[in-house]
Amino acid sequence: MSFKAVLYIENQERILINSELVYSQLADINGRPTQLPMGEPLHLVFPSNAQDELFYEYMFAPNRMCKGYIRVFKRDGLQKDFDIEFANAHIIGLKEHFSSTGKEPMSMALTISYGISRVKGVIHEKKWNPSNPFKISSATPIQRKTTLEPTLEDGYFTTLKGDRIPKSELKTGIEVYYVLETQNAIGEFIDLDLADAENDFKYNGEIVPNDVLEDLQITGNSQKIKLEVIRQQN
Repeated sequence: MSFKAVLYIENQERILINSELVYSQLADINGRPTQLPMGEPLHLVFPSNAQDELFYEYMFAPNRMCKGYIRVFKRDGLQKDFDIEFANAHIIGLKEHFSSTGKEPMSMALTISYGISRVKGVIHEKKWNPSNPFKISSATPIQRKTTLEPTLEDGYFTTLKGDRIPKSELKTGIEVYYVLETQNAIGEFIDLDLADAENDFKYNGEIVPNDVLEDLQITGNSQKIKLEVIRQQN
């Protein structure tokens, strides 16, 4: 199962196709740094949609700043791995790309120059940054809020009557349930890896590519997904 990263920016949410964050330092001939670390602009690519006018508005307003963060999830697609936060940022590059082939025919690429960033709790601030939104004032009491991370508890196959079946006993042509048990994950989207070397599956009449059911929304702590077991296609 692949990792998932989601961009949250100005009340918008985008699942990323790819992103790149680079820090660098100039060094002398001996490899010793000769200046402070530099943070290069953040490069992001995500599928285009009808609500992308926000990014054009920021692109064409050079004095307008935005803030947001990228959340990188663990392989289960539910639990947070780490955040890349940025603030006092400008969109300095925007590119819409169309292709008549592939899974993502329309995509948008953004280049974001930020005044300050915080990655895995470590802050990097540029000289021109006007303020530090990550700094907590000593006069402000810290309020700790307990948030429960979503977790994947278990996953297994059953007959339509509810009897549990080992994966090794799945037979071509039968219908089964895949029971997914989670905690604190309702409303989340995951890529569910069925990972069967002997069989393939159909879901809602469609073959599941590479045994990975993509963008499955969690609707309950215990969720049944009806599948048809079919002969291996490759």
